[in-house]
Amino acid sequence: MRRALWSLLALGLSACAAHGGTLVDRASVDMHGIREIVLPHDVTVRKDGRIGRMELILEKSVASPSRTLRLEDARRDMGVAVRRDQYRLELVPFGPVQTGADRATLTVTVRIPDGVTVTRAAVPPDSPEPAQGWRLHTGD
Repeated sequence: MRRALWSLLALGLSACAAHGGTLVDRASVDMHGIREIVLPHDVTVRKDGRIGRMELILEKSVASPSRTLRLEDARRDMGVAVRRDQYRLELVPFGPVQTGADRATLTVTVRIPDGVTVTRAAVPPDSPEPAQGWRLHTGD
């Protein structure tokens, strides 16, 4: 059995903008040495990024007819987790919620350099935890 060497990645929040009921967070991840990135099927990929960097664009929205769910509150519970294994990087979104008529959604777009192989994960892990080598980013 191959032993995985996980390392935590430093995700630096570089920008945040709010537009009506939507908030957009941006962050970047060091991709030096990465040859493959593993993503869920619902993550949008743009291959026009800078060499050595992956840009994350996290679009967070809230639809709350009852006004009990606020974007500021839901924002802290939505984001992405990343994990690195030598030449491979895994990314998993977490936190979109629905309670009755209230709903928070997360749309993830990644910009990566051309030449990086993209593999789509069949089923992402249920709950990425820092103890399992995941680095969580919520945009706070």
